Amino acid sequence: MNARPKYSQAELERRFLIDASYTIESAAPRFLIEDTYLDDGRLRLRSVTDERSANATYKLCKKYPPIDELETPITNLYLSKLEFELLAKLPGQRISKRRYHVEWKGAVFGVDVFSGELAGLRLGELSGSDRQRLVANDLPDWAGQEVTMDVFFQGGNLCHTSGAELREKLAMMQT
Repeated sequence: MNARPKYSQAELERRFLIDASYTIESAAPRFLIEDTYLDDGRLRLRSVTDERSANATYKLCKKYPPIDELETPITNLYLSKLEFELLAKLPGQRISKRRYHVEWKGAVFGVDVFSGELAGLRLGELSGSDRQRLVANDLPDWAGQEVTMDVFFQGGNLCHTSGAELREKLAMMQT
């Protein structure tokens, strides 16, 4: 196992495709997430807006290569709006999604509904600090195929993915 880079924290998560027939509760907390994956590196600029209050949070993130199938080291630096706007001028690839927090048997799933070129993609994310609980967690019917280790479904790849490439990948997974 590799050591975590200095100042990074462990991000433990599992990701799943979400069944297309699943209807997300309209009362579930909803956030607009706009990411810019800066060119030529592993940095992500993120804006998270709570759609109920319109409050926004801005951060610069670096995700390192995964340590194992569940753990990815991550470092976040929280920014002011002015700092965010300055960095947003840098070249990068953008993606946008809405995140819903859905409770399931004591766990909270982040369900991401993508827009733009990735419209139709819905990914669920189960995260936590307890590795054993994360692996043992009972999954809902609407949590489809696990894609935790599939690089295709990582944001740094999705930001370069066309709608046609996404549809082709999803069709291949159904066969």
